[in-house]
Amino acid sequence: YNKELAASRYIGEILLDPDELTVGREVMHVRFGSGKVIQRKKDTVTIRFRGIPLPKTFHVEFCVQQRLLTVVPEGDQTTS
Repeated sequence: YNKELAASRYIGEILLDPDELTVGREVMHVRFGSGKVIQRKKDTVTIRFRGIPLPKTFHVEFCVQQRLLTVVPEGDQTTS
């Protein structure tokens, strides 16, 4: 068929399940790197990133749509 296919706009929802963004969970952000969720509200998540003095707050839906965050698998998380 040799046609280029575009990924579904819903693929980001598969890559990041918003319910996994719980307090204490480690994540990777495309710009800020490794961090830990320190607060979760209905539509926002606050993350403290290594090497960045102040935590950052993000709108969860935006992070999913833009594929900004990935959740670190529980077995790969550090204890810091």
